[in-house]
Amino acid sequence: MWITVKTYSQWMDAQTDMLFLESENIPTRLGDGLTILIDPLLSNALGGVKLQVPEAFFAKAMLLLLDKEKDAGKE
Repeated sequence: MWITVKTYSQWMDAQTDMLFLESENIPTRLGDGLTILIDPLLSNALGGVKLQVPEAFFAKAMLLLLDKEKDAGKE
C-alpha cells in the first residue's frame, strides 16, 4: 500500500523531493503528477501532486523530509 508523505502544488517541487528520497533508497511515486504536469491548473482540483512511498518506508521518509526542511531553513 502506498501512502502520501507530502503534497505539492508544483510538479517540480515534488520531483525534487522524490529524487531525494530515491537517493536514500526509498521507493517513490508521484500521484497525479503527470496530470498536473500536463495541466497545472488542475493542481488545486486534484489536491496537488502527491509524493507517495510504500507503507513500510513512511516513517523514514517523513524523518528525512523533515530533516531536509530544517537544513534548508538554516541556510
